[in-house]
Amino acid sequence: ALEEARASRESEAMKAAAEMEGQRASLRMALEATGLERERMARERALSTTAKAQAEATLRAQQAELAAERSLLDNAKAHVAAEAAEIASARASFERERAAFAEDVEALKHLSVRVHEESAAVRDASHHSSRQLAASRQLASIAEVERAAADEAR
Repeated sequence: ALEEARASRESEAMKAAAEMEGQRASLRMALEATGLERERMARERALSTTAKAQAEATLRAQQAELAAERSLLDNAKAHVAAEAAEIASARASFERERAAFAEDVEALKHLSVRVHEESAAVRDASHHSSRQLAASRQLASIAEVERAAADEAR
């Protein structure tokens, strides 16, 4: 019976040792799986960090590009505003010159009317003077003829 008990205990011990070895193998496999999972998670974390850094770099580049475009737009707005002011100034100058030109045209029209009136008066005076000259010549001719007749009669 002692032998049987010893054999039974040895059998139980062997079973327990085999069971322990099975549990150890299970634990080693679980530990290996946990290590593999940690490595996978570390790779994913590294990829995620890299992707995040790339996204942030892309965002910063886009923000810099937007800032540059905004600066160009602000410069273009300032240029357009300066050109608009220059055009307004040129337009005002043009309007002043146009008004002065209109005044000059009116003055020239008035002067033209006066010149025309004076020219007509001079023409009338010239015709009158020509008629008087003709009349004077005719009278001088008559006086000459009469003087000659008077000289002959003497």
